[in-house]
Amino acid sequence: MTELKSQLSRNFGLDVLRVVSILLVLIQHANILPISIQKIKIGAFGVHTFFVLSGYLIGEILIKELSMENSLKSIKKFIIRRWFRIVPLYYLILTIKFLTDPSIGINIINFFLFIQIFTRDIKYYNLTYSLVIEEWFYLLSPILISIYLFLSKSKNFLFLVFVFVTTTICEILQIFNNYSKFISVISKFQYIFYGVIIALLSVKYQYIFSKMSKSILINLFGFILILIAIFLIVKVKNDDPKIDYFPSYIKTIFCFGVSILIPCIYNFHSPLIKRLYIEDAISNLSKWTYAIYLAHPFVFKIVLIKSESIFIYFLSLLLAFLSTVVLAGLLYKFYERPLMNLRDKFT
Repeated sequence: MTELKSQLSRNFGLDVLRVVSILLVLIQHANILPISIQKIKIGAFGVHTFFVLSGYLIGEILIKELSMENSLKSIKKFIIRRWFRIVPLYYLILTIKFLTDPSIGINIINFFLFIQIFTRDIKYYNLTYSLVIEEWFYLLSPILISIYLFLSKSKNFLFLVFVFVTTTICEILQIFNNYSKFISVISKFQYIFYGVIIALLSVKYQYIFSKMSKSILINLFGFILILIAIFLIVKVKNDDPKIDYFPSYIKTIFCFGVSILIPCIYNFHSPLIKRLYIEDAISNLSKWTYAIYLAHPFVFKIVLIKSESIFIYFLSLLLAFLSTVVLAGLLYKFYERPLMNLRDKFT
């Protein structure tokens, strides 16, 4: 039970990071920014922040659980628990999407199997590409981490080397993105593994994690890396406006910068926020980010009005944001949470 409680405990700093990340996605998809800023695609920064955050949170759970019991039973337990967290809401939203737009036909099966990237059907529901990457990570990472822990035994440093090697391999695989869609997905594990590295420090090297959280120089370095990534994407877009993607090296720099800041963010506290009594609001928004991410395209399509009147447009924008949050809250309370409560019966 202590292990379960630790998984369910929340951290305010990480909650803030989640909320900021989903806000970047919403702002990007609402098309409310000037063209010069819109082309930077800040939503992609939000998605890749989620990758790093997922790596940290899932990595911490896996390392703790597999360190206590490195077995197929533990791996099975982890996968079942992730299934109850990710799949039911995804299937619900996907079913609604298909009922309202059946144009993809029988190929909708690829989405239910999380292989839509491999079959080039992703354009039907673009934002699910990040779910494919994360779902395959959830399936494969327990095996990798289990092997690493078995080989390294008590040699935590060796485990750290293994994770660095895996991350480097993922970076090398980026070169072959155009040759294989499967390799393209696996190569993006790199961004998630940056979070896993920080999780390893948190579990096995707590003194390093603590020092990182307090070091001005280390946190400044992480912040500078993020600024460099933003500068580079602006430069790339200015040099060739037709480019509609982030070069992998920019994603690498950004994710590495975010991962370096995780210890500091983890220990973030704000007396002002406590005085304003919005800590609970941020915590709730953080819980709803997954539902917000999946549902917002539908809400935006229905509620958002493109009008020449600035007043009407921003009124519809406010309504779209509020409607998305309310819908996500309802989905979490009456659908996600009850299903997650069932996990204990199966694990």
